[in-house]
Amino acid sequence: MAEDESFEDRKLDDVSFARVELHNATFECGKLDDVSFARVELHNATFECGKLDDVSFARVELRNATFECGKLEDVSFAGATLNNVTFGDATLSDVSFAGASIENANLKGAALSDVNLSGVQIDNADIEGLVIDGVRIDELIAKQVTSD
Repeated sequence: MAEDESFEDRKLDDVSFARVELHNATFECGKLDDVSFARVELHNATFECGKLDDVSFARVELRNATFECGKLEDVSFAGATLNNVTFGDATLSDVSFAGASIENANLKGAALSDVNLSGVQIDNADIEGLVIDGVRIDELIAKQVTSD
């Protein structure tokens, strides 16, 4: 298990953290390209303001993590368990949450485009100002409620 690791402001390219435990890891303002966290236990992690491209969190147990204000492109959370995760004001493009379980999430002000949400289970999420493919979620909900 690795604790209190700081990768702040660093560029990581073609790295695998597979099958490890990372606690209190900081990737704040970092640039991650072709990085795998597959099957990692990742607790108290900060990716705030980071740029993540071609990153896998597949089947990860992710607790108390923040991606706030980050840019995530071609990222997979497929089959992951996410608890107390913040994507506030982040931009997510070509991201998969297929089969993920998300609990206590902050998606406030996030912008999602070309995101796979199939089979995702979300419990207790703040979605105020969330935009999906250019449409605010509150507008989608309002349309659904008025058409019923």
